[in-house]
Parts: sequence; structure tokens; C-alpha cells
Amino acid sequence: MREQKAKLAALRREMRRRRPVSRWRRRALVIILLLLLLLLLRPCEPAGPGAVPPPPPPRQTTTATIAKPPDPPKKKAPIVRRTKRRLRPEYEGATKRKKTWLDDFRMQVAGRSVRLAGCFEGVERPGAVRWVARVDPTTGKVADHSLEPVASSVAITKRQRECLVGVLSDPPYRLSADAPPPTPERVGLVLEF
Repeated sequence: MREQKAKLAALRREMRRRRPVSRWRRRALVIILLLLLLLLLRPCEPAGPGAVPPPPPPRQTTTATIAKPPDPPKKKAPIVRRTKRRLRPEYEGATKRKKTWLDDFRMQVAGRSVRLAGCFEGVERPGAVRWVARVDPTTGKVADHSLEPVASSVAITKRQRECLVGVLSDPPYRLSADAPPPTPERVGLVLEF
């Protein structure tokens, strides 16, 4: 057992002797080179307490002369140029368009929005419905209802369709029109819920 321990210790010594130490030597060499470089870049100082300081720079003597203040700039006469007047047409601003029966109709449909929302109680996702109908501007009655879901909206159930038609047609609309069309007009609106 002692012989094996002795052989093992001898093997360890041999391995240490053969192990490359160059990595440590390289690191030590790099550190030494960096220190030398820093010493070379360091500014030089006087040699010691008995060293002579460098002479101060020579003094520059200046003579003071008082200069006459500059004359204030001359004021230039303002440039007056008149351009010839051009005749231009009168400005016609945005003319206020007359309120039509269609504007009244849209406002009154919007006024029924609370009742229309009641038709969609329990619906999980919001959506939109395109409503097209014939509107008689003189009597305010609505007929020939067409209801279609817009884009990816949910399908309209029979109960919802009946509720929408009831809310949108009763009571009749009060539409003011200066010159109403002689026959009922087909009107389309998008209702969002």
C-alpha cells in the first residue's frame, strides 16, 4: 500500500513537471507589458525636492487703448411698395344645406336606440345589422323591411327580427319635408349593437 502511495505521489510530481505553465506565463507577461506601457504614458515630474521647476511663461504686456465707440447704425428709410390691387371673386363660405326629411328620419331612428338595444339583450358579442326599408316621407310609415347581419356579426334570430321591425316601424316617423317625393323612398341604415 505504501509502495502504491509512493508511486502515486511520484506520478503527481511528474505530471506537474510536464504540465504546461505557458498559460500562466503568458498572463504574467501581458500584465507586465501593460504596467510598463502605463509607466511610459505617465507624465514626467521634476526629479525630486532639489529639482528646478520650469521657468514661467514670459509675461505679455499690453497697452490699453480706449477706442471711440462705433457710430450708431444709420436708420434706413422703410421700404414702401404698393402692389396693384387685384380683383378677386367674393369668398363663398360653406353654404348651410337645408335640413331634409332624411336627416329627420336618421335622428328619429337614433332616438329609438334604447328600445333597439333591448332587442339584443343576452347577445355575447357586439355586431351590426344593415336595415333597408321603404319610407313614406308624407305619412312617416315604414314598410318592406330587410335586415341582414354586417360582415362577421352574429345571425339574427326570429325573435330579434320581430323586435327590430316592431321598434323601427311603430310609432310612425314625423318627417318634415318641403317637397316630399311622390312615392316612398328606399332607405338603408347600419344599426350597431
